[in-house]
Amino acid sequence: MFSDLKFAFRSLRKTPAFSLIAIVTLALGIGANSGVLSFLNVLLFKPLPLPEVQQLLFIGEHSQQVPTMSVSYPNFLDWRERQKTMTHLGTFRGQSFNYVGASETERINGAQFSHDMWPAIGIAPKLGRWFNADEDKPGVGRVAVVSERFWQTSLGGRPDVLGQKITLSSEIYEIVGVMPKDFRFPTNGPDVWIPFGLFAEQNMNRGNHPGLYCLGRMKPGVTFQTARADLVAIAKQLEQEYPQSNTGNSVNVQTLVDRAVGQQRGAVWISFAAALGVLLIACANVANLLLARAAVRSREFAVRAALGAGRSRLIRLVLAESLMLGVAGTALGLLAGYGVMQGIKTLIPANSPFVTQVAMDGTVLGLSILIGVGTTVLFGLVPALSSTRVNLNEALAAGGRSGSGVNARWRSVLVGGEFALTLMLLFASGLMMRTIYNIYRADLGLKTDRIVSFGYVMPGRDWADPAKRVQLTERALEKLRTLPGVTHAALTNPLPLSGGGNQTSYVIEGEPEPGPGKRPSTENNAASRDYFETMRIPLLRGRTFTDQEKLDDPQTIVIDTKFAETHFPNQDPLGKRVNFGPPNGAPAWATIIGVVGHVQNYGIGQDTRVQIYYPYHRVGPGFVSFVLRTQQDPATLGALIRSTMRELEPTLPIFGLRTMDELFEQSVTNERIMLRLLGVFAGIALLLAAIGLYGVLSYIVAQRTREVGVRMALGATAGSVRSLMLRQGMRLALIGLGIGALAALGLGKLMSSVLFGVSPFDPVSLAAVAALLLLIGLLASWLPAHRATRINPTEALRAE
Repeated sequence: MFSDLKFAFRSLRKTPAFSLIAIVTLALGIGANSGVLSFLNVLLFKPLPLPEVQQLLFIGEHSQQVPTMSVSYPNFLDWRERQKTMTHLGTFRGQSFNYVGASETERINGAQFSHDMWPAIGIAPKLGRWFNADEDKPGVGRVAVVSERFWQTSLGGRPDVLGQKITLSSEIYEIVGVMPKDFRFPTNGPDVWIPFGLFAEQNMNRGNHPGLYCLGRMKPGVTFQTARADLVAIAKQLEQEYPQSNTGNSVNVQTLVDRAVGQQRGAVWISFAAALGVLLIACANVANLLLARAAVRSREFAVRAALGAGRSRLIRLVLAESLMLGVAGTALGLLAGYGVMQGIKTLIPANSPFVTQVAMDGTVLGLSILIGVGTTVLFGLVPALSSTRVNLNEALAAGGRSGSGVNARWRSVLVGGEFALTLMLLFASGLMMRTIYNIYRADLGLKTDRIVSFGYVMPGRDWADPAKRVQLTERALEKLRTLPGVTHAALTNPLPLSGGGNQTSYVIEGEPEPGPGKRPSTENNAASRDYFETMRIPLLRGRTFTDQEKLDDPQTIVIDTKFAETHFPNQDPLGKRVNFGPPNGAPAWATIIGVVGHVQNYGIGQDTRVQIYYPYHRVGPGFVSFVLRTQQDPATLGALIRSTMRELEPTLPIFGLRTMDELFEQSVTNERIMLRLLGVFAGIALLLAAIGLYGVLSYIVAQRTREVGVRMALGATAGSVRSLMLRQGMRLALIGLGIGALAALGLGKLMSSVLFGVSPFDPVSLAAVAALLLLIGLLASWLPAHRATRINPTEALRAE
């Protein structure tokens, strides 16, 4: 075998153009696959840097009105006490803090953890300890665990950090531990973790779902189905024990891996399928090159056979060349794959939990080598088997100038397959392109252009007085309206497209109280005067909020068209009242004063409930968002906004300063990633398919030189010869397009979950990509066909 490899190396060195084209073609396919494999490897085997992560469960609740909702704290306490399938069950929620640093106050990300979270996660602190059960309760000394990044940057990396006091949102905490730098649970890189139990007394209403979620670690040997059934059974018990708050409620259980990377996993699988298609096309091209090369070498094989070489020996010679090409193409492809991996990383948000894990490790390298070399040798079997079936008389008589019919059939099959795969990739790209186009054209219910927003938090201890909060925000709005180019300034909570949301149940005046768990639910939005004008949300009836809405006035609300259509069809909703009080409790009436358009709060394609708006001054201490509409580029206002708010209240930092256009772009990140990846892979496939068709037809022209010469000597025109060659090339393309069209329809169905506003069987996309491929096929066929018309009949016949 070693001698075969030496001969293959010398043979390939004598034909550098052939070798270079084959190696680069393989490198394109192998590079695309190894780059995507690095992501698939992480998503399947090590998606989160946590020990035995497959044993961790993410748990929420659901009801008939809110399919995915957070957990009631009393329900969590009962789950923790009664469950039998988990070693630890904890609860958590994200929280950000105003941190008073040495020079200025900054906004930092953090989380509230119950003490059970730490052993459930299973990562020990770098320094110190976790907080314990005695510290996870109301009325005790406040403790905190901080990140290594926060310790090194904000705290100066002091070795005596344990026991140090820090001020977070007007409260003083003692640091008891420092977590390792790679620990980032939950997402968004938290810097501080504090006990949730400090706030337990405020969350003991079983009907309240205050943004909590649970994390549980399954016992060894317990399956996901068993753990889920255990929690569902407990939820049914609680439904019977607390019908007023728990009727219709159950649990949502996912593995933490599915929760964290489930959405990205689909995009990566689609990308891997696309990359695999590119590799198959690349291998088909190389197989075609080897078939053409083997046909030219038919006389050489005949001479070897005449001298006693068996067929197995000839097969080894051809496979040795395939192996050499595969090894070289794989080596170059791994370098290209590293570039592909880094390129994909730039497309994925930096806060995605798995991105830091992605690398070209041993698993990826091994799989890439196996796929690259294996597919190359496998495709090399076709020329090896077909071209070594030697007829000595014919081969020696032909002098190596004609190829076998078997080779021609195989070349046709490979080119047809290339066109079929390319059509599938182009069709997938077309569907995603139309999805993005539809998303950008869809009506959000508001206008995001020339809007800049930022967050602001007034902590409870210093800002518990509503009048004090209103006074500060009114002064801020007044100053912000004077900034250059600003035409409108307003407040809201939550900010549309930010991913946040608040819901509450209600009943319309005059309608009977629904049974337990059957009250409808609405999205709650706080809004100031000018909010609807700022965001260009159309007012359809009545009025919006004015300065008349004071703290002691009867409550007023503005509803959206979806609310009006649901509860007041063919009626005037103005003046109607809605009760937001608890069932069988004191009513909390609010009067409808206006109707505005419906807003897609969570982004295009994300279902949104009916919506109400209430005056922002009824928001308690905590978070609000400022929104400013400008006549100039909103990105230029950042420094002015920061200095204005710092002068107004130096102790309160602003955060999340960004334009609404940026928020919208973030809401379609997954779609844009898939479009770019599919577009790149489809472009490579299109290039390779065109090269493949061009190569086959060029070879056919070379092999049919004598035939063309005879035809032209007998009077055939250049046009008829060109048509003959074009028909042969287009026949291959059309066969491939027919097969590819059938396969593309199945592919569209698989992609239906990521499409918006376009059918998975979209005829426009299919017709467009088919027309593009036909055009490419025509161009690839025309060049060799035109070359055939320039054959000199006298020279062609003399050569024979």
